[in-house]
Amino acid sequence: MIASEKVEHTDDDLETPSKKIKLTRSPDEDLGLVEYIGYDMPKVSGIIKSRVEDFIVTELNSDNLPCELASFEVPERKFVELEMTEFVELPESTKTLLDQVLGGTLQEAEVSAPEDKEERTKLHHSIAKYNKSLSSSTETVGDKKVVRISRNNGSSERYRKIDENCRYLHFSILKWNISTNDVTLRLANILKTHPKRFGYAGLKDKRGITMQRMSCRNMDANRLAGITRKYIENQKDGSSKTFFDSNFVLGNFTYKKDGIFLGDNSGNRFSVVIRNCNINDSKKCDIIKASLLKNGFLNYFGKQRFGYNFNTHIVGKYILCKDYKSAVAEILKPNKESQKPDVYEALKAYETSQNAGNSITCLKFKTGVEGLVLSSLAKKPTNFKEAIKKLPRKQQTFYCHAFQSIVFNRLLSERKRKFGLVVLPGDLVYKGHEILQISEAEVPSYTIDQILLPLPGIDVTLPGNECKSILEHILMEEGLGFNDINKSTAKEFDISGSYRNMVVIPGNLDILLKRYSTPTDKLIKTEYDRLLGTEFDHVDNGELYAMLLEFNLPKSAYATMLIREIGKGEIE
Repeated sequence: MIASEKVEHTDDDLETPSKKIKLTRSPDEDLGLVEYIGYDMPKVSGIIKSRVEDFIVTELNSDNLPCELASFEVPERKFVELEMTEFVELPESTKTLLDQVLGGTLQEAEVSAPEDKEERTKLHHSIAKYNKSLSSSTETVGDKKVVRISRNNGSSERYRKIDENCRYLHFSILKWNISTNDVTLRLANILKTHPKRFGYAGLKDKRGITMQRMSCRNMDANRLAGITRKYIENQKDGSSKTFFDSNFVLGNFTYKKDGIFLGDNSGNRFSVVIRNCNINDSKKCDIIKASLLKNGFLNYFGKQRFGYNFNTHIVGKYILCKDYKSAVAEILKPNKESQKPDVYEALKAYETSQNAGNSITCLKFKTGVEGLVLSSLAKKPTNFKEAIKKLPRKQQTFYCHAFQSIVFNRLLSERKRKFGLVVLPGDLVYKGHEILQISEAEVPSYTIDQILLPLPGIDVTLPGNECKSILEHILMEEGLGFNDINKSTAKEFDISGSYRNMVVIPGNLDILLKRYSTPTDKLIKTEYDRLLGTEFDHVDNGELYAMLLEFNLPKSAYATMLIREIGKGEIE
């Protein structure tokens, strides 16, 4: 049997004594994953994510249309010319130099720069007025300033600005064996820019082939297109550095006025293969499909929400408790099974020596979470709060959201255990754009997939039934109350609170069986195959069975939780 691979989804430091931390790191139960919708369907056993192409995710935009990658064309970027009003008379000697640059006799020319900044600006304007194919810049050579002049391919960048409708570059990214966070860091490293410039609607799995839209502020499409172009050329030339080695492909470039932000998508389309499946009868597939379409599955946050070590919620809990020392210790905890060798070596060295400066030398890249924390500790070994603050704000927020997620999971499990799938008076539902409690008379008008449960925060409506006391009890067990999540904390970590459906019913669901002969047989065609023009038409009468599920889920719902429902713990 093939082993399934893990998913990543991946002031002065005044220490506050940590409140009682009950959350521990073990599968399912400690992540709140203990209940199921029911047992009215055949139980499925098998293996998912045995091969990277066995788990495919395609983002659906706000109009519920799938993300596409069909073109590598680079669109024209529009600029607005800036008005130039102040000029100086150029000496004939300077004009001669400019003509030589324009004619190609000189690659660049150099003239003395006025000491006064306003006079230098007038000189730059005058050079641009002479011919807009000329660029000029002020540089310091030795102890004096000079104006260096060269030819450009059009209008000088100094005297134009990007059209407001082209402020953001949008593009599709097809990726495999790399998480959304990691691909953002890699792009930022290649382009020598900051990861904050990139935006996306949601995080996608590492282990799988995923496609989504991303945006980058003030970025020229040619720079991103060049990254993919290099791998395409290598593929055609038969280079040892193949297309697959890039881990991602970029395309469908377009300029927009606004960027892409978390939650901008409507959901995702999934194609999931369960290999070595125990089901070999299509009628049983029909029963499973009917059950899912009728009852759905419990809308838990999946394991990938909690990181490789299943501990992001623990870090979030410590941050909310302002116990930064413990939060750092949890982030830097070595785990040989889930960490890259250099990361494990660095964290093991720090665990032994508590010397961040020496430990960080083990890392190949210093821009990951562990590298950023160790870099901060190397400068200020006991300022653990500052070490946490050195992380990107999205990462800090992710930890705190993970804590909210496990509280939700526990609340959902307890609600299902005590009340089953019955709609209760006082349950929360959307009424227009508002979240309201339903009355006893309204109960028959709603189904369980319409019922919402809150994620703790300062700005949430709580249920008007026993779910409220269940939530308060869960927080009390962890040493936190709603008062501990104040306005300052909520703003800092974006935890004002939100709502999540108890149950999700998948859309456009299809389930079918495929037969195959060996564990490495390819069972579905991917977007990667289409880009390379790979022919694929799987026909096999082998002895092994695989189940292929294709379905849509709303944003933030986890395909692995649907798989959990049909497998009841039997799918690896």
